[in-house]
This record gives sequence, C-alpha cells and structure tokens, in this order.
Amino acid sequence: IEFAYNKRVSQKFFINTSVDYQWRSDFRSPLVSNGYDISTSPLSADPIGINYYVNANPATPPRQETTAYHIQFLGRYEMPWEIGFSANYRYQSGFQYSRIVPDCACLNLSNYGADFFVEPLSNNRSDNAGLLNFRLDKSFQISWAKISAMLDIYNVTNADPVTNFNLNSGSGYKTVIATLDPRVFQMGFRLEF
Repeated sequence: IEFAYNKRVSQKFFINTSVDYQWRSDFRSPLVSNGYDISTSPLSADPIGINYYVNANPATPPRQETTAYHIQFLGRYEMPWEIGFSANYRYQSGFQYSRIVPDCACLNLSNYGADFFVEPLSNNRSDNAGLLNFRLDKSFQISWAKISAMLDIYNVTNADPVTNFNLNSGSGYKTVIATLDPRVFQMGFRLEF
C-alpha cells in the first residue's frame, strides 16, 4: 500500500510526501538451490530467500509473516537569484531475519541443499535507516543552451546503520557485510539545448 501527496505551495516551493507499507505471508526458506546461496550483497533489499520449504526445525512455522515500511519527504525551494535548494529525507525499515543453521550431513538434507531458520522471521529486524540528502542548484542561460550546476550532499547526518550482515550460525554470525554509505559530496553539470 502506498500513499503519496504532492503540493505546489507557491511558485517557488513544492513538497512531495510518500508512505508505503508492505506485508507478506508466504512460505519462506533460506533453501540453497541451483548452486546459489543467500545474497550477502548490500544492494539486496531482501536477503532472506523464498523457495521450497524443508521444515527441519519444528519451532519455526513454514509460513512466515514479514513487514516493511518506507517514508519519504521531499521539498524544493527557489531562493533569490534562482538558486534552488532541495531536501530529501527517507526513513526505511530494516528487514526481518532469523539466524540460519546451515545444512550438515547429520541432518541428512544434503540432497536438498537445505538450511533452516532457528526462529520465526518476525522475532528480529535489522537496523532502520534514515537518510537526509541536500541539493543546491543554479541555472544559467547562454544563448542557445541552459547550463545547470548542482551540488549534492548525500547522507548529511553521516548515519551508519548496518544494512547487511551474515545470517549463518557460527563464529561469523552477525558479521557486518555493509553499512549505509558515508556522507558524500557530488558536483554535477547539466546541459540543455
């Protein structure tokens, strides 16, 4: 479900707000199949796989309930001398997870290549992430073209929540794989003709 609101407050100021909420109820399993393992990429939005379910742990039900939400505020104001200032704040929930016990020969599941959850996914959630970005821009008209200079500042508050970590049981459990990228400055130019 997503709700969005856009409003031009004046000729020089507009705002955009959106909120979304997602819930899932499906057969989820960290089953390894086709030679692929669970994603440890920080770009993966859902590192918990969905696949055929092998119920090796009766304490964890085969149907897993998970939720996620996202809130975003965006505004742009044009200051004197046609200098634009934009701010974007995004708040996103972390993913729900369980510690994973890798398959071993003693479980006799090796033909399936199966791992299993220790507890329901709804018991744990990774860090939520709040991200604030700014942009300053100025445009110049030069005869047949328009040139815009832009300065972007990403992650202004330099927030560093953990965005991915190892889920497998053992000494590497919860070893950090990725955190939110640090504060970054970017300068850009755009040519319109």
